[in-house]
Amino acid sequence: MEKYEHALQNAKGWFEEIRDAYREYEREANEMDKDQVRERMTESALSVLVREAWHEPGKAEKPVEYEILLTTGGPGLRVWGELSEYAEPVSADLEMQDWGVPWRKAWPWEAADETEAKAAVQWFASLFWFGD
Repeated sequence: MEKYEHALQNAKGWFEEIRDAYREYEREANEMDKDQVRERMTESALSVLVREAWHEPGKAEKPVEYEILLTTGGPGLRVWGELSEYAEPVSADLEMQDWGVPWRKAWPWEAADETEAKAAVQWFASLFWFGD
C-alpha cells in the first residue's frame, strides 16, 4: 500500500468533495440550487470516456464501460464502471494509480457510512451522459 499512499490521499480528498456535494444535493429543495451542484461536479471532470464491448467488424455496439477522469499522472484518479443497455451507470468505483503502479480500487477506507459512500460515487457517475 505504501506505493499508493499519495494516490490514496488524493482519492480521499476527491471522495470527500463528491460526498459533500452529494449531501448538499440531497438537502436542497430548490431545483436551481441542485442544478448548481450538478454543474459544479460535472465541470470537475477532466474527461469522460466510454468503451464498447468486443464485436465483429461492422456491427455497432453500445458502450459497456465508462471512465470519468478526475486527476492524471501521479496520482491519477477516476470513476470507472459498467453501463446498462441504456448507457446509464450501473456501477461506480473510485480507482487510483500513481507513477509506476497500476490502477486499483480506492475502496475501502475509513468511510463513516459505506452505503452512503457508494451512493455518493454512484450519484456522481449518474450526473454524466454516456450515450450517443
